[in-house]
Amino acid sequence: MACFCILGNNPMHGVYQTLSKTAGRESMTSKAKDPTVEDPELIAALLSSRTIREASVSAGVSEATVYRRLRDGAFRKELKEQRLRVYSHALQRLQVAAEGAVDVLEDVMRDARAPLSARIKCAVHVLERADKGPQPEWVDRRLQTATESMLEDL
Repeated sequence: MACFCILGNNPMHGVYQTLSKTAGRESMTSKAKDPTVEDPELIAALLSSRTIREASVSAGVSEATVYRRLRDGAFRKELKEQRLRVYSHALQRLQVAAEGAVDVLEDVMRDARAPLSARIKCAVHVLERADKGPQPEWVDRRLQTATESMLEDL
């Protein structure tokens, strides 16, 4: 099983690095590559490319090969798992960024040197979000539902 590490700030346009591929070594036998085995380079290309053509060029394979691999159930399953990992990573980054956004709102709201209009606007945003904020259980339920839906769609 290959693992991918997202490098850079944007997971969808970032570079994917294969961390493991057959324990880091190619097989010592002269067997042809098993088409049911995952293809980490192609998966990384599909995750970081906008089109099949772009992914095929990035992975160094033909478009026909990409479409053939996409018809393979094991390959699609691995692609879904990797896509879910990227999506999960993006959600985690949003959660971390949300804390910073609240800090900025609070800083501006409390800054006596900031224009009054900016302070009022920040205060209104804080009050609106605090009043309408979902409960953690609701967020967990929504994320689980969204994740399950995403897996079904892929």
